[in-house]
Amino acid sequence: MIKPCRLFPLLLSATTLLLPFVTAVADEAALKEEDYNLKHRVERLEKSRIPLHEELAAEDEETEKKDAESQAAPSWLDRFHISALIEIEAAYWGTREESETDLSLSTLELGIDYSLNDLFSAHILALYEEDGANPPQIDEALITLHNLEESPWSLAAGRMVLTFGNYESGMITDPLTLYLGETHATAMQAGYLSGTFQATVFLGQPRTGNARDGRHPLYGFNLNRADDTHQEYPAHNIGLSWTSNLTDSDGLVDAIREASGLHGAVPGLGMNISIGSGDLLLVAEYMGATKRFHPKDLAFREKGALPGASNLEVDCLFHLAGKKAHLAMAWQYTREALAMVLPENRYLAMLAMDIHEHTTLSLEYAHDRDYPEKDGGTGDASNVLTLQLAASF
Repeated sequence: MIKPCRLFPLLLSATTLLLPFVTAVADEAALKEEDYNLKHRVERLEKSRIPLHEELAAEDEETEKKDAESQAAPSWLDRFHISALIEIEAAYWGTREESETDLSLSTLELGIDYSLNDLFSAHILALYEEDGANPPQIDEALITLHNLEESPWSLAAGRMVLTFGNYESGMITDPLTLYLGETHATAMQAGYLSGTFQATVFLGQPRTGNARDGRHPLYGFNLNRADDTHQEYPAHNIGLSWTSNLTDSDGLVDAIREASGLHGAVPGLGMNISIGSGDLLLVAEYMGATKRFHPKDLAFREKGALPGASNLEVDCLFHLAGKKAHLAMAWQYTREALAMVLPENRYLAMLAMDIHEHTTLSLEYAHDRDYPEKDGGTGDASNVLTLQLAASF
């Protein structure tokens, strides 16, 4: 059964870790090229000076040099890129027996990206969720070493969302795959980007383990190929990811009572594919454990659980009353995830419209069906209607 305002923010940044800094690097490269051209212009002026006007030419040369220096050396403010996301939601939740309404500031995100120099960039993302149990927190904070013009390799270190899974969705509500797999950790991540192919490997600080073995190692990889065209949606996006310890995901850490007393690590596997054609997009993703948990760690029907989740979604872009609009429908399913308080089936439909520049109004309907009584659930159904006003800048 979902919470009325447990929602996935509409992030402005790219889905991968490398892309938030490409713009900053490109701007820096453009400034360097301009600096190079200006210096050559000054040199040409020096060679073409007329002796009779040597003093005047010297003054012109000094002016040109000053102009070149001022244009070539951007101020520290020019290296900043600040972004923000605000989501305000009104929601109705109900079953046959009860119902409730809610109005909240569901999400406030503030992102800061700073280009330190040609090689290093810094990124900070602060997050506040009014319906969450945690106070405002630093969701991401990392430093990245990269120069895409010189090398396809990159290296990042800090607190980040590990590149396990894809979680692509046009809905307001987070996909169930995200509840199962999204993992925040302090980690190091190496990346490779060449054309449409991207690969990352990560090594993170684990949160789970036991007294005998210590903390279970946390590492993994993500392989992704996206055919990026000039359409609204890429022609296709195919990804494969793996983690050595799915138990370290945010959702499972919360679901397991004693994360420090686990009987063993459980690897996880993620697969995703999206196919786009013009204004249409089909998204499919699966994520799950590759072996069963120990019954004392995570159980299902009196045995170790083998949790999994999938998302099948169709998105369509069109115009409504002269405004850009977005229609989406999805079916999501979980397997043996009762202990995580996730529904067995979820059906969603959403309509969103850009009512103004950087401002979107969305209406989403979600229908959840719990696990049957034979599996330990209730078999009940619940409905959530959510109206969201989102602004990004």
